[in-house]
Amino acid sequence: MNLSTTEIYTFLPILTLLGLWIAWNDLKTMLITNKTFLATVAIFAVVGPFVMPFDTHLWRFAISGGILVITFTLFAFGAFGGGDAKIFPALGLFVAYSDWIDFMIILVAAMISAVLLVIILRMTPLQKYTPEWKTWNAGRFIPMGLALGSSIIFYYALALNTL
Repeated sequence: MNLSTTEIYTFLPILTLLGLWIAWNDLKTMLITNKTFLATVAIFAVVGPFVMPFDTHLWRFAISGGILVITFTLFAFGAFGGGDAKIFPALGLFVAYSDWIDFMIILVAAMISAVLLVIILRMTPLQKYTPEWKTWNAGRFIPMGLALGSSIIFYYALALNTL
């Protein structure tokens, strides 16, 4: 992974909490709110210049903007949820340019795991204890915040492991 030690140690605790929040909230409500999106972008905008070169910081915003166009196009065609279309490029701010293939592999594995986990959980008595969770009655829809939130955590954990 091509993250600096400073990036890893600064962002890993923040992204762990944020990723868990995204996963939990999406499981419960099937929504990723604008506040979550804005908080994610604000964290990167404020902290980023202190932990990486400024040109890298700006390039990550440019790349994220391109990803936002792609995800909103997918949303417009019904292939992506609206919250997922917002949070994916926001989390992408924290991914090094040269690590995108690695991150996408992590994300695909997390998406497959999330789908299987939700299908299994829908067959368990867990629904009795959390009847207000919208995930249980979402039909074919799966809360992808679970995959997105966990993938950024795994990405940074793997980066930490490469130090």
